[in-house]
Amino acid sequence: MKLSPINQIELYGFEDYFFEFIKLIEENKLPNKILLSGQKGLGKATFSYHLINYVLSSNEEFKYDNKNLVIHPENHSFKTVVNKSNPNFILIDVDKDKKSIDIDQIRDSFKYLFLKSNSKRLLYLENIERIETRTFNTLLKFSEEADKNMIICMATNNINIVPKTILSRFQKLKIPKPSNEIIKQHLTNLGLNFDEQKNDFVLQNLNLLSEDEDKNINELFLKFDEYEAKKEIPTKDKEEIRLFLDYQIHKIKFNMLKLKSNNKRKLDELRDLRKQILMPHNLSLDILKSKLCLYI
Repeated sequence: MKLSPINQIELYGFEDYFFEFIKLIEENKLPNKILLSGQKGLGKATFSYHLINYVLSSNEEFKYDNKNLVIHPENHSFKTVVNKSNPNFILIDVDKDKKSIDIDQIRDSFKYLFLKSNSKRLLYLENIERIETRTFNTLLKFSEEADKNMIICMATNNINIVPKTILSRFQKLKIPKPSNEIIKQHLTNLGLNFDEQKNDFVLQNLNLLSEDEDKNINELFLKFDEYEAKKEIPTKDKEEIRLFLDYQIHKIKFNMLKLKSNNKRKLDELRDLRKQILMPHNLSLDILKSKLCLYI
């Protein structure tokens, strides 16, 4: 099974925050509307799934280990959430064939959970920055009708685009960036052992550790090494090209700092190229790639 937030049994870097949530749950004071925010890749989804498991597995044989913040592999709720068969949990995210979360997803999910009013139910919404304004209105309407046994947890990479009507009704928690030591330990636990320069690049680009299951950091770095060796960039993926450019900029800055190399002119030229990528009417991909190849 490929590791992702939904099946990650250990929680790193958020112990103090999670213990606060445990205390609220035990005192029956946990808000039933929670909004987590923070930079992409920090672990908002992993945090949410651990909270979800703590609530759902409270009466199970292999319940959540609240001392070590670990989910037992034989935990029933863990298994059923992973295979999407838990009757008391629904995940709302952007469908692969769509660009945003639509009204029907919100309406159908709430209506289903409303039918199970005698048990704890959890609704988790990922990527809420991709909800349209009119869909937010529907979300607000149904969230107001939710009873105390229904917990609505949402996560966003950009809290600034969430409507004020939502912000005013949800308990907000900003997830901070864990220390570099914790992130490095997390990379080691994932079996991701990079050299110092690549490790530093990951630390500065935590979105590489995001919940995108199609993304594999090892494969990405292997591609980058191949691009450098062959001095050509065959991909047509604009985001990957931008990331490769960022990687080249980082390498120069890293070497200037560590090796005292002087590549300021090259650094400035790459930074200028990056600005051109971000412009609305930017260069064609072929011209962009040919220019970038001159610097690798």
